[in-house]
Amino acid sequence: IRVVVVAASAACTSAFLLLPSSTWYPGHHHKAKNQERHLPSFPLGVTTTVLREGSTPWSQDDDEEVGEDVGTVTEPLPLLDQYHMKMYDLAKRTARDASAVEKAQALMQEAEQQGLVTVDIGLYNLLWETYAYASHWEDGVSAIEREIQQRLEECDDDAVAKPNLESYAILVEGYAQRGNVEQLENLLDRLENEIGTQYVDLKPDLTIYNKMVWAYGVMRQADKAKELFQRLLSESGALSENDNDNNSQAELRPNANTWARLLRALALDGRVDEVKEHLRLLRQGHQDFGYEDWKVNVNCYNALILALLTDGKNSKEDSIRPNALSQQAEKIVYEMIQAHRDENARADEMRLEYESSEDGSGSVCPNRETFSLLFQCFRGETSVGVAAKIEKLLELQQALADAEPESWSIQADTKMYNVAISVLSRSRDPRKAVRAQRILETMLESVDNEDQRAAMPSLVTYRNIMNACAFTRGSPEENLAAYQVAVQVFNLVREYPATSDSSSDTLHSNMMGNIYHLFIKASFNLMAPTQKRDNVVERIFRKCCQDGYCSNKMLDEIGRRGSDELQLKLLGGFIEDGIQTRPEWSRNVPTP
Repeated sequence: IRVVVVAASAACTSAFLLLPSSTWYPGHHHKAKNQERHLPSFPLGVTTTVLREGSTPWSQDDDEEVGEDVGTVTEPLPLLDQYHMKMYDLAKRTARDASAVEKAQALMQEAEQQGLVTVDIGLYNLLWETYAYASHWEDGVSAIEREIQQRLEECDDDAVAKPNLESYAILVEGYAQRGNVEQLENLLDRLENEIGTQYVDLKPDLTIYNKMVWAYGVMRQADKAKELFQRLLSESGALSENDNDNNSQAELRPNANTWARLLRALALDGRVDEVKEHLRLLRQGHQDFGYEDWKVNVNCYNALILALLTDGKNSKEDSIRPNALSQQAEKIVYEMIQAHRDENARADEMRLEYESSEDGSGSVCPNRETFSLLFQCFRGETSVGVAAKIEKLLELQQALADAEPESWSIQADTKMYNVAISVLSRSRDPRKAVRAQRILETMLESVDNEDQRAAMPSLVTYRNIMNACAFTRGSPEENLAAYQVAVQVFNLVREYPATSDSSSDTLHSNMMGNIYHLFIKASFNLMAPTQKRDNVVERIFRKCCQDGYCSNKMLDEIGRRGSDELQLKLLGGFIEDGIQTRPEWSRNVPTP
């Protein structure tokens, strides 16, 4: 169903018609907050990748189109690899799909019946990852421990796949997701002593310690993260005169991944000064001790901006004003850009081609996470100029992305755009809805161009734009423009598919309810109080009730802004008399 607005006057006396539409928008997969992803590595199982929250655009499930040229042969995946892919998909969805664990267990039983898992621990690791991130299953980590222990006890049997350090890394993630600090530390103690002594290949290595530092950050245990990091420095001899690669513990010297996790743990606690001090140590290790991977990179700068942002949120002092926060963050971004230019210049002088890693982590070039953090630093500002500033920063981001087309971490994604629109929508700029529309057009253009890195608009995108429309205060012409944007967004929302993933129903319902409510609010705010406005509101309201998204918040809006005649017509009474939404009207509204 689509909505078409006919502008009746400059005062936004618009009416709309409901028309059919068949446009389909694919949905998205959403990574669990703080989930570290395990990628299938065929045919040897899974490999942990070093990732940060929000930094990786996981591939979609859409299959590539296969050509039909004569002679083209498509080799099917080996059966074990097919099971890996299916299990990986379930592990990817477990945090938002309550049925993923049961499906994964059934899939494992099927694989066992096929005789595919006698020596392949990779499939079990993916199964255990579904346990680790199943937030609804409190005993998930206990199940992982039981199954790992059982396999250790039977590891002399050649028909039993033996757990590896990857298995224990997943167990660490499970404890982190549930905030089990004591159990996490007990696990590390057992790995270092009991288990690591009995099974030499299970003695903790730097990957496990990095995972521990990450876990402490997730659980907001910055002091424990710092304590473990200092222990690694001490045991490895790093930053000491006796440091050399012949040291038996040299392999425990913190690497770039360790630094990234430590800085993020400190940043999440708003420890700006400590982040700066550790950046000084990082530079010292690179300059004075020649540690090649101890370089200040984009992750380090992002941690500094995150620390500023967190400190600003936590501070109760008026001295940290929103505009001061955004100015500091913006200064850091321009410092990163200059450092990136210097990197390129040095490479040119040495007649080398400067190569940025695909994920951009080895560079200091601002990536999409940098800009998402920067935009959030503007969140407390509501001045007219904020909206224009956000647009200018997006232009800067696009210029950097165009200059580094092979680095996917620099390319914009849906999350970054959503943050930008959210901040922009809170400004007092009367043209903020039109500015938000321009961002939407950029997103849709990437989809139309079939860009593999397309920033597909989501319901959150549409909700944020509708918010900008609903709270526009401008001239009649500006209000009309804002309402036209609201109608365009509502058209796109009506074309947006209902999710087939039951775990996403709550998010979908929340967004749909918000969008209906904001569209009603926009109609009241942007249209003249005439019969035409009442007609528009009535159509929106009835469609909202038909779809089952009518909340008490919607009724309150009509009670505050609607005429007595409109309230009687729609509700059969008045809100002040205790009129409530009917069950069938609110059947899709999530229960608080």
